[in-house]
Amino acid sequence: MSVQGFWGLVLHPGKTYSQIVSASFRIAIASLTEQISENKRTTVTVVVDNKEYVLCTLIPNKIEQQSLDHTFVEGEEVTFAVKGENIVHLTGNYVFTDDDEEMGSEVDSDEEMGSEVDSDEEELLKNLPENITPEQLREFLNQQGDSDDEIDSDEIISAEESENDDEEEEEEEEEEE
Repeated sequence: MSVQGFWGLVLHPGKTYSQIVSASFRIAIASLTEQISENKRTTVTVVVDNKEYVLCTLIPNKIEQQSLDHTFVEGEEVTFAVKGENIVHLTGNYVFTDDDEEMGSEVDSDEEMGSEVDSDEEELLKNLPENITPEQLREFLNQQGDSDDEIDSDEIISAEESENDDEEEEEEEEEEE
């Protein structure tokens, strides 16, 4: 998961805040405001799947901030509320899921790699002499500094074999004459 941007919500006593999550976010901290209405506990709750959960309980002059690590994903219906008389700030950040990130980076790297390979291949083909033998090809690649490029060894061997076959045929023809 990676950070995308700031997310925040101010919870007022007696009000609920419901939403269907349109972009995944993570709550990192719950904090009381500087103006305390009452020196009693203030509890932050969330309702998910019709079940109420306590995220934290804040107590003025004792526990005024609480670190959290709760992520809410796109499509999830959530309702936040406070029980008590104090205002609470929930802050965190929007997030990408690992799947979104990986898919995007795979597509990017494929596109980048494809364009590099295409331009490298085009450049190599432009500089490649016509009617080149496998030995000449190896020598040419070594001169170009591309000795790390993959070459199908079967193709080279079969080309060498066919070259040897041609030489043998020529020798046989000479012997017959």
